[in-house]
Amino acid sequence: MQFAVCSGEANHTNNTSKETVASTELQQEDLEHRDMLFLDCTDGTRHGQLTWKLTTSLKTFRQHQQHCPNMPSMFMKVEDDTFIAWRRLRWFLEWKRPDLANSFIGLPMPEGRPVNRNPESPWFQPVETYAKAAYPAYMDRAGYMLGWNLTMKILDEGLADANQLSNEDQAVGVWVDEAKQKGLPVVHISLPGTNSYNQLEPAVLGTWATYPHIMHHGLKGDFIHCLAMMDAENRTNDLVQPCFLDTVFVAVFSTRDSTKHRRNSVREMLDVAGLTRPGPVVVKFMLCKGADNMTDSLNKEASEHGDMVFLNCEEGYRRSLLTRKLLESMKLYVDSFSTSRSLFMKVDDDTFVAWKRLQHFLAEHKDTENVYAGLPGPAHMPVNRDPNSPWYQPEDTYPNTVYPMVMEGGPGYILARNLVRRIVGSGLGDSIILSNEDQAAGVWVDTLKQIGINVNYMEVRGTDGYRPENDVCSGTWGDYPYIAHHNLQGSTLACLAKIEALNNSSALIDDCFSHCEEYTEALLEHRLEGLSEAIKKEAHELLSMEETLEATQKSLQWMRSRTLAKEAREAESTRLHEVPKQEQPQKPAMSQSWDKDSKGGNSE
Repeated sequence: MQFAVCSGEANHTNNTSKETVASTELQQEDLEHRDMLFLDCTDGTRHGQLTWKLTTSLKTFRQHQQHCPNMPSMFMKVEDDTFIAWRRLRWFLEWKRPDLANSFIGLPMPEGRPVNRNPESPWFQPVETYAKAAYPAYMDRAGYMLGWNLTMKILDEGLADANQLSNEDQAVGVWVDEAKQKGLPVVHISLPGTNSYNQLEPAVLGTWATYPHIMHHGLKGDFIHCLAMMDAENRTNDLVQPCFLDTVFVAVFSTRDSTKHRRNSVREMLDVAGLTRPGPVVVKFMLCKGADNMTDSLNKEASEHGDMVFLNCEEGYRRSLLTRKLLESMKLYVDSFSTSRSLFMKVDDDTFVAWKRLQHFLAEHKDTENVYAGLPGPAHMPVNRDPNSPWYQPEDTYPNTVYPMVMEGGPGYILARNLVRRIVGSGLGDSIILSNEDQAAGVWVDTLKQIGINVNYMEVRGTDGYRPENDVCSGTWGDYPYIAHHNLQGSTLACLAKIEALNNSSALIDDCFSHCEEYTEALLEHRLEGLSEAIKKEAHELLSMEETLEATQKSLQWMRSRTLAKEAREAESTRLHEVPKQEQPQKPAMSQSWDKDSKGGNSE
């Protein structure tokens, strides 16, 4: 088996930081494992890139087979997130041996699937390259096998080169169909499997004996490793459900002066959650070494429980002490636990973690291989430049004015193995030692992101507990919203763990919080104060609006009276200028008589 990776020209045209890092890591991986197959192709999923990658893989397989007759006589393509039960597969192939040379084996997709004619889709198939309206039967991309005769027919007849379709698995279906049309007696064989993962499907809830799949697509590396061990050892009576949980190393930050009682409360919480027994989660208390009067009692406690680690650091909250403790914890994880645990989690010893909820949360998110998860801190938090603050950050160690995305340290955060290994292995952590531990972690992750490393930020519902009056402390477990709840008493941790173990959403959490009434009263008083202030503000605004309305009405009345007076004057003026002519005053009759006398006169 080899991992097929493209090393074509396109991978070298843009010499970005991301590509340089990826290329270097692939070379180192190949030197270590000698199982990489570098092909002349371009990695990607658009417009036939996967089809050409498969074609190149088939040609390489043929070349190796011709030079090494003892090579396997079947070609298998499988995705790197697909589990194969190899013992079961060998039995299956032995049973099907007479038909293998001409076989096409996988998770069948029936013929008749419409061809994608959407130009915006990465699977767009132009009519010029495939004129038919539907595809023949093909196998799902999770994985499939081609017999030797079928593989040679596809290559020798040029069927692959002539049908470079956009979608790789559909292209193979077309190749196989054309090989059949050219006379090869192709045998389609259905392989027991699935191309999806559901936490609640019956197959996941049973034992290895009842687990029906030979091929299971869409799984994380942790899941595949666990199932592979079950297959290899044929653990027929073992439940498979634990295999579908992420493996986590948990660093619980405690201190030398923290009481054993507090750590025992955490242990009780872990025991109720089933995390003190061997399983996917390993929990260790992180303390710093020291020479003080607590050494003997701490060593005795460590010997009794086997869950304490003493690091080369100094306890305290002074500038950078917690950051150095975090870095030492990460180094421990990389050296001793990263091979078997894919996630690193840091959490304080006064934090309740709803472990079942957390495991479900992680399991339902596929991309945890590059995850940075937790309760996000305030966005664009200004860097503390106050020399009197314990979190003072000098410009010479961090010149930026604001921090990038940071997950709060108290409730805890989760980092993928890939990220922690880079932080430790590259010296990045040692080169950036900030005053605040959680801000340092955020800066380390952001630095990796800036050089092109993929980071998947995920929010985990929680609270830092510093404003308990705003936190939920009563009601039912179903209404309790948190996965991580910081700043709690030891008794509250164990109580909430027992409530979660009941698996009863109606169970009440009220008794777990001894000061809930006080917090609720304080919250209600705060809300009443806020409501009272809001009412006063609204009343003041209403009064102001009423005064404005009254003044407006007065102004409107004045304007109306002015308008009416103006209209009256204009009407009177119009009336006087439009008097009828017949109503004009006539000249007196005597003036007419005088006029005649003056012209002819009467003589006496």
